[in-house]
Amino acid sequence: MGVVYTKKEQGNLITTGTGAPVHSAVAGDRYTDTANGNTYQYTTSWQPVAYGVVASGGICGIANSSGVYTYYATLSLAMTAAVSGQTVDLLTDITETGSVTITTKTGVKINGNGYTYTLSVNDDTIAITHGSALIEMFNIKIVRTGRANNLGGFVISKIDTNNLCTLKCQNVVFESTYGVAVRMYFSAIYGLTVNSFGNAIDTGNSAGLIYNCIVTSSNAIGIYNNDTSEIANCNITAATYGILSPFASVFNTRAVGSSVYGITATRVVNSTGVSTSGTGINATNGYNCVGISTSGVGLSGTFTNSTGISTSGFASSGGTKTNCTLISSSNNASNLENLNNCFLQSTTNVPLLLSTSKLVNSCTVLCLWDNVGGHAVNTSAASTSVDIRNSSLTVTNASAYCINGASASTFKYANNSFKGSTGAVNTTNITQGITNISDTKGNILI
Repeated sequence: MGVVYTKKEQGNLITTGTGAPVHSAVAGDRYTDTANGNTYQYTTSWQPVAYGVVASGGICGIANSSGVYTYYATLSLAMTAAVSGQTVDLLTDITETGSVTITTKTGVKINGNGYTYTLSVNDDTIAITHGSALIEMFNIKIVRTGRANNLGGFVISKIDTNNLCTLKCQNVVFESTYGVAVRMYFSAIYGLTVNSFGNAIDTGNSAGLIYNCIVTSSNAIGIYNNDTSEIANCNITAATYGILSPFASVFNTRAVGSSVYGITATRVVNSTGVSTSGTGINATNGYNCVGISTSGVGLSGTFTNSTGISTSGFASSGGTKTNCTLISSSNNASNLENLNNCFLQSTTNVPLLLSTSKLVNSCTVLCLWDNVGGHAVNTSAASTSVDIRNSSLTVTNASAYCINGASASTFKYANNSFKGSTGAVNTTNITQGITNISDTKGNILI
C-alpha cells in the first residue's frame, strides 16, 4: 500500500502524491509520509529517519548515510562535530542566552526544518560568523536580540577582505531587533529575508551580488554597499535609504526609503524606487523605471522610458529624460533638464521649468493649473540658449503663457503648437533667438 507523501529536497516542498517519490533520488533526499508523519531519507534506498525524536539533551542532529542521527545538546556542538558534506539539522526551537557564536564550516549546511535559532545576550556577540567561502542554509529563522538599539553584535558578520563569502538561502529569515543584521564582505547573497532595526544588509566596500532577497529595516538603510555590486530581484523597505549603493547596478527591484532615497545607484533597470520625503530613484542612468516621491523628487538623473511622479516635489530633476512621463501634483514636472519625447503634467504649478542651455524636443506639456501663473513653460531667472522644438504646449488659463520667462530671456522656439493661451509667448520677456529664415524645403539653421 502506497503512502501519501510530501517530498522535500533540502527542506523545500517539491510535490505530493501516493507512494514513494518517483524521481532520480540522490543521497540526502527526504520525503514525509503525511499519513503518519514519518520521514524517510534516501541512501541507496528509502530509509526511515528518527525525525523529531530528540535524545536526552539533543536539540540538533547530524544524520549518517543511513539517515540515523547523532544528537547534540547545542547548535555549537553540532557545528563543531560536523564535517564537509554533512547537514546540521535543528530539531526544535533553540534560544541561547550566553555569548555563543556559531562559525560556519566548509561544506557543512544548516537545515532549520522550520525552527528558530535565537541569540539573546546583551553584548557584541555575533550569532553567525562565516568561516567558510560558502554558507548554505535552509528553512531557518535566526534572531539576534537582547541588546540596546544600534549597539554591536549582528545576526551574521565577518569583515575580512581576504575571506569573501557566498550566502545561499532557501526559506531563511535573519532578524535583528536592535542593530545591523548582515554585515559582511561577500561574493553573493541569495534568497535571504532580513528584518532589522539597523541596516539590514551592510556589505561595506565589497563588490558582489545580492539576488532574490526581501529586506526590511525599521530604523535605517535596507541595503548599503560602496562598491560596484549588482542587486537584482529584491524587495526592500527601509526607514532611510532603501538602497544606498552609489556604484551599483540595480535590476528588477522595488525599494522604499521613507526619509531619503528609495534607490541610489549608478545604473537602475526595470525597477521602482519610492520615497516619502526624499528622491524615488537617483541614478546616473535609468531604464524602464518608476520613481515616486511624496515631497521630494521622483527621478533624479538621466532616464529612458521611465516615469517620475511627485505629489509636492519635482517629478524629475537633473540629467536628460527621453521617452518619459513626468507628473507632479503641486510642483514642476521637470526641473532644469533636457527633455526628448516626454509627457509633462502639473496640476497646480508650471510643468516645465527651464534654465540656460536646455533643450526640449518633441514633448507634450500640459498645465492643469487654472491660474494666470499657470504657464506651460517658465524660467526662474534670465536664461539664454533655451531651445524648444516640435512640442505641444497647453495651458488651462487663457491669460497664462505657453512660453513664459521670469525676466529677459532668449529662447529658440520652432515647430511648436500652442493651446489654451490668448498670448502664447510672453514677448515682453522672451526674445526669439532664431534669426534665420527657412529655405524652400522648410529647413532652417537655428
